[in-house]
Amino acid sequence: MTSPRLVLRLACVRRSLLAPTFPHCQSRASTAFSSDAALCRQTAKVLYSLERFHRQNSSQNERRKVERQAWRELQKLPDAVADSASIHDVTDIVAAWCYFSRFWALGMHGPEETAEEKQKGGVLERNDIDVPLVERRAPKARSPTVDEAPPPRANPLDEVIEF
Repeated sequence: MTSPRLVLRLACVRRSLLAPTFPHCQSRASTAFSSDAALCRQTAKVLYSLERFHRQNSSQNERRKVERQAWRELQKLPDAVADSASIHDVTDIVAAWCYFSRFWALGMHGPEETAEEKQKGGVLERNDIDVPLVERRAPKARSPTVDEAPPPRANPLDEVIEF
């Protein structure tokens, strides 16, 4: 006879093996952060992932949902977090804000409230799109090729000093 703990453990292992291997954007209520820097890093990852999803998606309905989801992510981020965040995270957040501001009705001030949101006092059931988290990769440095490298310059001292 098997114990309930063993059955539960086996069920959890099976579920984790069947689950997708990439993380998804989650609401911040379900994840706890130990520091402001971690919160900022997670927000930067989510916004970058939303931006990539928005660029690659052709469905206008899903794009509008992602735009509103990006605005909510920005609104969840406290102002004090930026003081302890790394410069890379701050630039990712600002870049995403600038990208999405092109699509928001009010520009840098976010999307316009829909009629449904106005009737319900700004609270609306959210059907967020489950976007896979994308890790930003830094471009790898490489040496310039012959056609990209500048031609060698003559040393200006050769003209002045004659040997």
